[in-house]
Amino acid sequence: DHPGHIQGDLRDRDTMRRACEGMDAVCHNGAAAWNIPDRPGECFDINVRGTWTVMEAAVEAGVQRVIFHSSLHAIGVPGVRIPLRDDLPRRIAFEYQASKAAGETIVEGMGRHAGITTLALRSTAIMDERRLSWGQRHTPEEQEQQMSYSLGGFVAAGDVARAVLAGLTRPLTGHSACLLAHREIGSRLPTREFVARYLSDLEVDPDWSLEGRNGLIDTRASRELLGWEAQRDWEDVIAGRIS
Repeated sequence: DHPGHIQGDLRDRDTMRRACEGMDAVCHNGAAAWNIPDRPGECFDINVRGTWTVMEAAVEAGVQRVIFHSSLHAIGVPGVRIPLRDDLPRRIAFEYQASKAAGETIVEGMGRHAGITTLALRSTAIMDERRLSWGQRHTPEEQEQQMSYSLGGFVAAGDVARAVLAGLTRPLTGHSACLLAHREIGSRLPTREFVARYLSDLEVDPDWSLEGRNGLIDTRASRELLGWEAQRDWEDVIAGRIS
């Protein structure tokens, strides 16, 4: 019912053509958010074929810039080393991870061929109303265990929106990718204790501090490319201040 809203499937060419027609830029946020239980392959099909179709439509429409909402899972986590960096070799183990890695390849390749500026935003755990609702139904230990799958990395929904805006307005060229996370860890545990409890099998870069609540995600690329830094910290998230 919203003005300008088009109901459809990412994989449908006609729908994506209608969505991209007349646009200067496309923000591609659509995806299956994780592996779909009892339907192996569907997450991959939605995310990969959908991204291909979006890019086809963007190229046809003469779009100048595409922002692809990727994930830290495009690199693969938990991986073997702390901190997680944008330039680490991929370590893909799950269908969702493979779909995001493939999506980045499609966006970069088709963008370069067509001369479109492309950006992959690799969000960590996005703190929105849905995730906050989940957290309210689970113990702190269950929440921390869940957060360990993103190496304790988190980013408030409003901060993601600010990164998208920066991606649309900064003077970028070619293809870029950057992790989005707050500089502190998403846990009330000190970082060293969080690592010892949940990530003890990972190697820690000797130059990376585990003191205080220092995060385990290297966000240098997002600072340098976008001039972006997350504003909402873990206390804000706990209090529901995520915009």
